[in-house]
Amino acid sequence: MIEIRDLAFHRGEQVIFEGLDLHVAEGEVLSVIGPSGCGKTTLLKCLAGLDRPSAGSIFLNLGEDDGRVDLAALNEERLNEVRREIGMVFQYAALFDSLSVRENVAFPMYRFWPDRSEAEIDAEVRRLLAQVGLPVDTTIGKMPAELSGGMRKRVGLARSLALQPRVLLYDEPSSGLDPISAASIDRLILSMRDQVGVTSVVVSHHVANVLRTSDTVAMLYGGGLIAVGPPDEIAESADERVRQFITGSAEGPLTDID
Repeated sequence: MIEIRDLAFHRGEQVIFEGLDLHVAEGEVLSVIGPSGCGKTTLLKCLAGLDRPSAGSIFLNLGEDDGRVDLAALNEERLNEVRREIGMVFQYAALFDSLSVRENVAFPMYRFWPDRSEAEIDAEVRRLLAQVGLPVDTTIGKMPAELSGGMRKRVGLARSLALQPRVLLYDEPSSGLDPISAASIDRLILSMRDQVGVTSVVVSHHVANVLRTSDTVAMLYGGGLIAVGPPDEIAESADERVRQFITGSAEGPLTDID
């Protein structure tokens, strides 16, 4: 579904990462872990087409009709079209504070489906809110400030699903949530895989959540990928850097990272 080849991102003379090679199968949940500042969110933004990589390719399989495209090589017009296939769930949901839940979820529909009637949009918003486990009638008219952190995350997910994307990108989906809310978001990530068949890339530093929701885990450190494999393999890694991150130990090769 997604194939990353020799990907690099430089910010001026600073190398954020380079030489990344990674494959995400259709319907797979891939989680990217690593210390703060290692480039996880930058990688996610490259996958979303929000940042242009300095070198390399990001191939996305759009199916029989549109074939395979390289996000890194597309012009802005074509990139905007392809972004419809990619949904992004931002760290703090990134809802529009001045818009209601309905208006937030409907926002991409108004932009990309201008011919749809208000009744059709309303029905789709209700379907999406129900799909992410929100009580529709008591939620649809509320403002973001009236929602809990977990509910805002769910509304953000509903909005990201509005255009029926093939790929979902999650930036720290459990950040700022209590353990129960975080576990419910984990179940939602898995349900999107199992019920909708969406391919997911998750950036997170919450190790326990990553190990229970991922099909594959990749650790980014020092400008490159130092480990890629299934959760149980990563959890048992002999690499001291991976072990320290997984266990959260204060002692080890990652301790002196700023």
